[in-house]
Parts: sequence; C-alpha cells; structure tokens
Amino acid sequence: MTPDPRRARLEELLGIEATQGLSPAEATELDSLLALFPDVDPDGFELAAAALHLASVGEPDEMPARLAERLHLAAVALTPTSAPRPPRAGYPSRTKWAGWAVAAGLAGVLIYSSFTKRVEPTFAEKRDTLLKDRSAKAATFDETKPGTAATVVWSNVKQEGYFEVRGLPPNDPAKEQYQLWIMDPAQKQPIPVDGGVFDVKPDGIATLAVRSPIHVSEAQAFAISKEKPGGGVKPTMTQVVLVLKPKA
Repeated sequence: MTPDPRRARLEELLGIEATQGLSPAEATELDSLLALFPDVDPDGFELAAAALHLASVGEPDEMPARLAERLHLAAVALTPTSAPRPPRAGYPSRTKWAGWAVAAGLAGVLIYSSFTKRVEPTFAEKRDTLLKDRSAKAATFDETKPGTAATVVWSNVKQEGYFEVRGLPPNDPAKEQYQLWIMDPAQKQPIPVDGGVFDVKPDGIATLAVRSPIHVSEAQAFAISKEKPGGGVKPTMTQVVLVLKPKA
C-alpha cells in the first residue's frame, strides 16, 4: 500500500512545530491536514520532543508557553478530579526541571497507552502463557495421524484452553462446522461438554480459544466431530474425526 503523502507532510509539520515552530502559512496547512486525519494526536510530537530534550540536555531552558499550556490541558484530561493549576511565569530553576519532567512523563503515558491499545497477545502467546503458569497446571492433549495433527492445552484450574489443528479438510460453514468436545467423567450425564465450534481454513488450519459453558472438573480427553452449523448439544458419534488424549 502506497503511503499517503499528505499524512507524511502532516507528520513533518508536527515535527517542525515540536522542535522549531511554524510559520503562519505552515500553521494553516497543519490545521487543514489535522482535519483530514483526526486519528493523529497533535500533541504527541511535542511531548516526545520534550522527553528527548530532558534526556539530552543539562540545565533545561524555560518551557515554551504553548507546550506548558498543552501539558496543563493534558494533565487535566488525565486527572479530572485533581486538575493542576495553570503554569505561571517566573519559574525558579528547579521548577524548569519539573516542567520538562511532566512533559516526559506525559509523553511516556501517551506512548505506553497507544502501544498497549494496539498490541494484543497472539494465540500462540496466550497458549504459551497458560503452559508456563504453574498455578494453572495446564495439560497438553494431542492426536497425530498421517496428514493431520491436533493439540489442546487445557487448564482445569482456569477453565481455559487453546486448540489448534492442521490437516483437516476445509468445511463450508453454511452446511457444517467442526465442534470440539471435552470428555469429563465427573459430569452427571455421560455427555461430552461443548468446547466450541470452529471452521477449517482452505490451508487446513484452525485455532480455537476453548471456553466451556459449564465447569469442567477433569478433562480426560477431547474429541472433534462434524456437526450442523452452530454445533449441537451432543456429538454425532458417526461424525467424530479426531480424539485427543493426554500427552505423556
């Protein structure tokens, strides 16, 4: 995908604004570009520049009035119940450091918040986290036969699990779906517990975050069957395609 030159120009102007200041014409251009890209934070560049300034200089300069005003507004937004007072002229030397420190702190908060909102753990990372959690006591179940391999990592403690299969024939979700079943001998009725429905992609791969609708006391095995769209209340035994047993 070709980068939008207008967005690149917007970032360039924000960088100039944060480090040098803009001419009236550039300020007008910046406002028009910000209207085109409402997702861009106009304060992020200035706060980041403040953090870099704090890390690279000795005795700091007086904080620019425009940046001080923006920091005040940002602080009010972050702490609405205890809003800081507006900045005043004539800061003593140590207060200069405080202003830049606030800039650095707010920059870190904004960068961290933006990062944490965007980054979601992958399926593999969630599975590995469950395996490494000693308190979860997760067990691994698997089944391997020519052309097919399936694995379930399941924790009775957390009632959480992750299923992955490779090599199953792709399905048409409008006609049928695969369903995962949990074999729990502690259930009053000898009916496997629904572990969720899933579809196999054309490459033969499928993953599923297993969530049981009822409490599973002890998962002894897992099974996969083909069912009608949306799944069933009990497996169609003639359509069971895999049974996964505890891995030694």
